Amino acid sequence: MFVQSSSVLDETRLRMDSPKASRSLRVVIAYEDLAAGKQAMSLIIQLGNEFGDDIKFTPLPWSFALLADVDWRAVAASDAVRAEQAHS
Repeated sequence: MFVQSSSVLDETRLRMDSPKASRSLRVVIAYEDLAAGKQAMSLIIQLGNEFGDDIKFTPLPWSFALLADVDWRAVAASDAVRAEQAHS
């Protein structure tokens, strides 16, 4: 379950990181399965391509299976709170 979250993030990280980005936007992604996680990450990549160097999107993927666990849910809630804050 956690492996799914990590693999979804690892597959897209290199394509989205931009050292020139003027703002960073954290985006929480909650997904049912690996296919849904990859689809959401693809959308984030498309947005990143459209915004170019203006915004760096930082995905925070969470599978529903992990969110069922109380401890992981607390970590995910922390990610969600941080996701609301845009950073420059």
